[in-house]
Amino acid sequence: MQNNNKNNISHIRISNDSSINNLEDFAKNNDIDVSLLRETKPGVLVLPNNKLLGNLPENKNYFSQVTKNVTNVLKKGGLNVKIYEDGREKTEIILKSADIFLPTLFFFGSIPIGLALNILANWIYDKFIKDKKIISNSLKFEYLEVKDNYKVIKNVKIEGPANVVYKILKEDSNNYNNNIEKQIDKNEKVRNIAQNNCLKDYSDEQAEKAIKEAKTLLIKAKDKLKNNLKIDAEKIYRDSLVKIREAILWNPENDNYREFLHKIGIQIHDLFDCKIEPNQGQYSITCPVMLSHLKGGFSIGGYGTTICSICGDNIMNCEHTKGDAYSGIVAKRHHGICNICGKKVCKHQEGKEYNNVMAFGIITNMTLDHISYVENPANPLCAIEMYTLSKSDILGLLPETEKDFFIYGETIINCHHCKICKK
Repeated sequence: MQNNNKNNISHIRISNDSSINNLEDFAKNNDIDVSLLRETKPGVLVLPNNKLLGNLPENKNYFSQVTKNVTNVLKKGGLNVKIYEDGREKTEIILKSADIFLPTLFFFGSIPIGLALNILANWIYDKFIKDKKIISNSLKFEYLEVKDNYKVIKNVKIEGPANVVYKILKEDSNNYNNNIEKQIDKNEKVRNIAQNNCLKDYSDEQAEKAIKEAKTLLIKAKDKLKNNLKIDAEKIYRDSLVKIREAILWNPENDNYREFLHKIGIQIHDLFDCKIEPNQGQYSITCPVMLSHLKGGFSIGGYGTTICSICGDNIMNCEHTKGDAYSGIVAKRHHGICNICGKKVCKHQEGKEYNNVMAFGIITNMTLDHISYVENPANPLCAIEMYTLSKSDILGLLPETEKDFFIYGETIINCHHCKICKK
């Protein structure tokens, strides 16, 4: 998956306001009980991400999908860690996006925060960077440091590509006793270096695959044209544009793909003409060449009940961690899904024990909160496939000699985009 780092600039926002009201404001802004924060014993409290989605039911707390992973890895590091509990149901946030939200960490009292950040950095490396062909995930993380007098010392927010966040946390861990603001310039350099070194093997592979399919289609189209099958030829030619645009979605920084797309677009224009015809009084753009100028894509967000594949309990309450392997697991089905392999149809025998079984979450119900247009979709192919042009849009594109003859919703427009586009 492609991570377009030119448009994904990571940053740190730091607040050092030490007034006690800051703790109250923080609790209010995150829809959590400030009294529970004040009752916290020295250690790490893992907080919900209640403001990540738009509508929060009163009886639920939203938690990041990696809350259990972060909690357990900090516990294994010897830290006193607990998940925020106020009696409301713990519910996982479900986001189909390349953006990964880590749980907010509340550091209270005299604890080794540098150690905690180092443990978290190592976990990020193992999960999102190590052995990956491409670093596609963008991470968002926030932590709050509060001393015994309940004064907020730091409220730090970090976001950016996984390898960038990893390096920043390593830096902050190693230099935690220094003034964090002195590290901003240094971290900026670290981010820039990391962004330039992001690997793109997987996205390149998918893009080249799409280009290969496009070239195969072009060969077929030319054969159809030689045999005077013009209608068939035009359809195949235009199908090739779809595949070339797919390559651009996988690797938008490769200018050769964009040039190739416009080159074939010009050939189609010259062979068949390109027209934008009104449909039910509207003009819709579906041309892959014009769509290729759009950035971003779609992502869904919501919340739901997620059960553990190992034990079948709510994933937020059980002792298992998604991604960890367990032995002596009895094969069974939860909601028709095999807890050994995650498939509905498989050869695993119910009642038989299996070893090295990876724990995963099974979403038993989900409430869709939103479908959003994001800069960095988890699937780059979840892109816009059509948009409409208003009358003012069209008049702005037409030459002066044609404006007087244009009737919105009736006039067929001759499109010359590929011939005049500067890409």
